[in-house]
Formats: sequence, C-alpha cells, structure tokens
Amino acid sequence: MHHTKQWEFEEEKEKKVRERNNNNNNNNNNNNNNNNNNNNNNNNNNNEGNEKITLNNRYQALQNLLKEEEETTMVDNWKGIKEALTPTCQEVLGSEKHHHKEWISIKTLNKIQERKNKKTTIYNSRTGTEKVKA
Repeated sequence: MHHTKQWEFEEEKEKKVRERNNNNNNNNNNNNNNNNNNNNNNNNNNNEGNEKITLNNRYQALQNLLKEEEETTMVDNWKGIKEALTPTCQEVLGSEKHHHKEWISIKTLNKIQERKNKKTTIYNSRTGTEKVKA
C-alpha cells in the first residue's frame, strides 16, 4: 500500500511538472507574438528596479540617521524614520485610488459628495449664523 501512494505521489508530481512546462511554452509563444508586450514588460521591470534603488537609498539614509545620532530619543528616531519613509511610499506606491461600486450611479455619487461638502462647511463654521447659512 505504501508503494502505491508513493507511485501516485510521483505521478502527480510529474503531471504538475508537465503542466508547468506547457504553460511556459505557451507563454513563450505569446511573448514571441507580442513584441509590444515585451517592451512594456521591460519598461515595468526597469521601473521595479528604479523603485528598489529608491527604497535602498532611503534605507541607507535611515542607517546613516541612526549612526549619526546615537544619543537621540525614540521620538526623534521615529520622526526621522517617518520623514524618510512617507515620501518614498508616496513616490513608489502612489496614492490610493478610490474606485466606486459599479451599481452606484454617478448622480448618487455626486449627491454624496455634495452632502460631504455641506457637512464640512458646517463643521468648519465658527458661529451659529454661519452654520445656518451653510
């Protein structure tokens, strides 16, 4: 019984390898047919390399920050780390893009935005008369 399980395991393993090889062959054929996709992929790979360089440079700045100031408080260290990481994340990742649900109409989204704007103006108003006007 042990030998049959081993044999089934080997057979499954060979099957997965064959499928992986077939997928690789299909990918190679697709890549040969689409030169534009290859150029785009190369550009994406270059962008990833630039992002890694940017991150590595920022991490080097963090290491230098910690080496230079040995007698700093934890708060100062945290501020330095935050100042180094926040712009890097914004630069590399970008800001979050909000996508609305498909089933919500544009009119409804506009009404929601108007309501939010009214609430913020009321909240930011200082006097009662300004709040009534808003």
